[in-house]
Amino acid sequence: MPDANKESLKYLLHATMTAKFLRAKQAWTWVLCTSVGIIGLSVTSVLMSSPSAYAAIDFASVVLGIALFSLRLRAQALYGEAEELRRAHRQLESHGIRPRDNVVLSLPASADTLNLGVVAPDREYYGTKAPPGPHRLADNLVESASYTRDLAHRTWQICAAVAVGSLILVLGLLWYGTVMGTGGTGLMRLVPHLFSLLVFGIVADLGVSFGRLSRVATDTVGRLESVRDNPNLRIEDLIPAVTDYDCALASTGAPIPDRVYSGMQDELNKRWARYLETRASRSEPTLVEMPSTLPGVPVTKPRAALRDLLFTLFDDEELRRFVVDLADPDLSACLPGPAASFAAVVDGLVGVLARRKLADSDFFAALEQVRPRFVPRIREVAQLWAR
Repeated sequence: MPDANKESLKYLLHATMTAKFLRAKQAWTWVLCTSVGIIGLSVTSVLMSSPSAYAAIDFASVVLGIALFSLRLRAQALYGEAEELRRAHRQLESHGIRPRDNVVLSLPASADTLNLGVVAPDREYYGTKAPPGPHRLADNLVESASYTRDLAHRTWQICAAVAVGSLILVLGLLWYGTVMGTGGTGLMRLVPHLFSLLVFGIVADLGVSFGRLSRVATDTVGRLESVRDNPNLRIEDLIPAVTDYDCALASTGAPIPDRVYSGMQDELNKRWARYLETRASRSEPTLVEMPSTLPGVPVTKPRAALRDLLFTLFDDEELRRFVVDLADPDLSACLPGPAASFAAVVDGLVGVLARRKLADSDFFAALEQVRPRFVPRIREVAQLWAR
């Protein structure tokens, strides 16, 4: 019997997004290999002295140049598809809004056939515990932009170094191929060097894009920090920052390399932890320390804990279907209409469960049955309601 959690929309979005990003990275790996091949042909050409060898190198350079152009287009297309899924996932995760129908219809029926690499999509993508709404969206964006600005800056530095090195190399090879060429072969030596300039152009373009992304991410953190503590924060207040950040991410056309992230992961995690500590010290804590069956884990008040749990387990459609399956017509009738936001649906359900004392062992057993991957967390919340 298939795992019910694997069929959830949020899980499928995260899994498909992960697989798309992995395919985009693999496509960019082919772009890199092809670029290295072109540079290699350019270097080889200066070591040859036979016109027939020049002709063979010229032909191979043309083939690799066309392949490089095609592979780059493919890699950018895959990255664009992955970015669209990332935005849809954030929309669903941040404020419970279901993605457009064309996005949902593009998802596979199951995530079992997707190549996810080493990523576990059932793990929460963001660390915030804020309920869906403007504050959760702000928290998610600050977390994402805080990591992105440093990763993009490091990627920009690498691209800049590679671009400068490749430009010096190509100019040197061009000089050698023209000045040292004899017997009418100088022009033939130019062909692989010209395609090497294409490699330089791609690297330079990536460097400019990641440099811009780093600046936009830094600006996004600053803009959101200035508004996120506003108790009357609205989605409209975040749209300019969201739009600028998403456009900067999409314009790179390439994901940040795994080698860059793995080399900075520990440093970025520690920096983010320090940031959270500093932010918590400036505001009221959102968690209330209570006895817990998990040592060292703070637990929120029962209603807030159940609210957060339901946001994690379901989207709007799944939660309504779950309530219907409980076979309690009165409970189903208490839910807001289809035009209500997901946050309003969850708040309404938690309120009814509390007033009618329906958050009992049977209710949590039903949650465990439909979401077996979250049994430890469900039982933790159930113990709060049993007190």
